[in-house]
Amino acid sequence: MASWVEDIIQALTNLGGQATLTEIYKEIEHIRKEPLPNHWRANVRERIETHSSDSQNFKGKDLFRKVDRGTWALRIQEKLNLPQAQTKEIVDQQYQAYSIPDSFETIANVFRTIKEYRDYSDPYSSSWNEYVLELFHILGFNTEELAPRLILLKDMGANDPFKTIVGILQLADNFEEIIPGLDWESYLFFAANYYQAEWGLLTNGIQLKVLNYQNGGNQLTYFCPDLDGIIVGGKLDSFLPIFKVFSFIKRHKDEIKIGKTLKSPTKKPVKDSEWDLDYHTRGKPLFTVQLFNTLRSLIFSLPGSIIERINNHYISYSCGRNFCEITIQQNRLKIWVDWTMFES
Repeated sequence: MASWVEDIIQALTNLGGQATLTEIYKEIEHIRKEPLPNHWRANVRERIETHSSDSQNFKGKDLFRKVDRGTWALRIQEKLNLPQAQTKEIVDQQYQAYSIPDSFETIANVFRTIKEYRDYSDPYSSSWNEYVLELFHILGFNTEELAPRLILLKDMGANDPFKTIVGILQLADNFEEIIPGLDWESYLFFAANYYQAEWGLLTNGIQLKVLNYQNGGNQLTYFCPDLDGIIVGGKLDSFLPIFKVFSFIKRHKDEIKIGKTLKSPTKKPVKDSEWDLDYHTRGKPLFTVQLFNTLRSLIFSLPGSIIERINNHYISYSCGRNFCEITIQQNRLKIWVDWTMFES
């Protein structure tokens, strides 16, 4: 038989992480299969107070947070570490064979940046959604708001229509259902069909669910119930499969890969001695490298025969003569452009 504390945690989880005492009582009545003893509601209140540092009666683990009089919520970390929440990974063979093109140092830099943003973000503040959007930006996506709870992701380094749709949930929302009989996955599936998205994400910044629509289905691809715990705890090893999922989502048939020799499908660089693009991008933050990728793609889209030369300190582009030189620095690009090349 589950303990009262376990039942309270389960009840709050079912209710979206926050609820009044009356709602908690009703949910426990549904959860407990055994007959409820006399004065069981007093037992529930006593367990909540002794497991909350917001109460004068606190003397156990800090599991619950007082929101208002008669309203309680789960502490974030305890909410994430429920035993029944299991991470589900992609079983797709292409994913299993997929190798992340980024260096370990690059991934570590991305994770460090995300954690820095998280350290200054409060899940219960009005700016929490801004942090969630910034998380996607750091991972290399542009975001476009479609509706208050719906955004579109596009790869910063690509110009094709490859799209991912994201449902942004509030912490008080039930992560499974919008209302009884209508779940978030179905809602996102219909939205993905309308916007012709190939992937769907559900997140409240605490948990993450990834859905694959590429074969016309609504297949659960990946579920991470401990997203925030991984970030807050600085667990880089646990972050790697999350990064791999996002990298896998962004892959393209003719993709420009970070951390390897970057190639245009039709125009190839001319190497000077041993220098290559890997030399210039190695160890640089993901955002900086993806900014370079985007600029590089735009340069190659210009009319004429564009030649790329990779030198020791910079990468140059010429069409008859040099018109652009780019130096990839740690957090920015240093760019020289000869505008006279474009004067009529």
